[in-house]
Amino acid sequence: FGAAITACENGGQWLAALDLLRHMEVQAVAPQTIVCNAAISACGNCGQWELALELLQAMRTQVVAPSTVTYNAAFSACEKQGMREQALEVLWQSESCGIDRPISSSLWAMARLNVMDPAVIQAAFLEASAWLGDGASPQELARLLWASAMLGAWNDAFLDRLVE
Repeated sequence: FGAAITACENGGQWLAALDLLRHMEVQAVAPQTIVCNAAISACGNCGQWELALELLQAMRTQVVAPSTVTYNAAFSACEKQGMREQALEVLWQSESCGIDRPISSSLWAMARLNVMDPAVIQAAFLEASAWLGDGASPQELARLLWASAMLGAWNDAFLDRLVE
């Protein structure tokens, strides 16, 4: 089933991916996270953001544990359709569920969604400042710089930590 659902994802066949998931359920085959991720991506790639979120919700209520990839696929599904509030909700849910993601991911996502709330931006950059003490890869630093430029968040403490 996994290969078939991945093929549906790659071929833009979201309805076929959902049919295969239903067929798995009928046959009492438990879906793995990677299979659900492919179905969420298939929906997101075809503008079916609501179905992508329904699949994410179903994963959380079943025994299938969502992963970073799961939340990224759901976020992307919402973002592609301009569903900013829903995309942010997916981001916050991933953090509250303990999904391990680099701090730059949150800031990068907020920049992509044009978050304008100064309190939210400031809190995120304060968290990033503390995180920089643990070291960061060049890619993480580049994402943080891009996000700070896009959000107009030139927090002196953050920039001082970034330069260190």
